Amino acid sequence: MPRGTAGQGEGKQSVIEAADPSTVFSTRKFADGAAQIIRQMILTNEIQAGERLNEISLAQRLGISRSPLREAIQSLAGEGLVRFVPGRGAFVVELGLETVRHLVQIRIVLECLGARLAADSASEKQLRDLEALLETTEGSMDDQAPYPSDLDFHYSLLKASASPPLLELTGTLSTQLRLARLRSAQQPRRARQALNEHRLILDALKRHDPDTAAKAMEQHLNSALINVTRLFDS
Repeated sequence: MPRGTAGQGEGKQSVIEAADPSTVFSTRKFADGAAQIIRQMILTNEIQAGERLNEISLAQRLGISRSPLREAIQSLAGEGLVRFVPGRGAFVVELGLETVRHLVQIRIVLECLGARLAADSASEKQLRDLEALLETTEGSMDDQAPYPSDLDFHYSLLKASASPPLLELTGTLSTQLRLARLRSAQQPRRARQALNEHRLILDALKRHDPDTAAKAMEQHLNSALINVTRLFDS
C-alpha cells in the first residue's frame, strides 16, 4: 500500500477513535439539563430580560463545565430566548412591542388553525382532559394569583388538533412569547379573564364548531396582545 494512503487511513482511524460516544452523550445530557434549568430561570424572571448570562457563575451553580453550558446557551438562542452580542457574550432577549405584535400575528394564524382542527378531530377523552385542565387551573387560582405557567391550555389544544407539524411550528413561537405572556399573566385580573376565554374556546370545541372555535381563539389572543400593549405603554 502506498505510504500516502496508509497515512490517510491512520488519520481517519485516529479521528474515529477520538470520538468517544460516552463523552459525546454525557456532554449532550448535561447540556440538555442545563438548558432546561436556564430556560426556567429566564421564564420566571430569575434571569431578567436584557441580563447577560454569566458563564462562570452559571457553570458553578449548575455544577457543569463550560462546554455543555455553552451548548445549552446555543440551544436557548435557537429558541429565541438568548441573543449573542459580539465581544460581550450572551444576553436574555428583550422583546420590543413591535416584535411582540408580529409574533402574536403569526401565532393567531397558527392557533386559529389549531382550534379549527381540534374542533374536528379532538376525541371525547381529549375534550374531557381539556375540561379537567381548566378546572385544575381555576382551583389553583385566587384573586391575587397569576395564571399558572405549568398549566398550558394552548399546548393541550394543539395536541388535540392531531397535527404534529403544527405543534412543532408553534413550539418555538410560544417559548418566545412566554417572555411577554408571563409579564401579562402576572396580573390576576388578566389571568381570570384568560381562563374565561379558554372556556369559550373549549365550549366551541365541545360543539365541534370550527368557525366559533377559531373566532374565540382569535379574540383571546387579541385580548392578550391588548393587555401586553398596555403594559409596554405603562
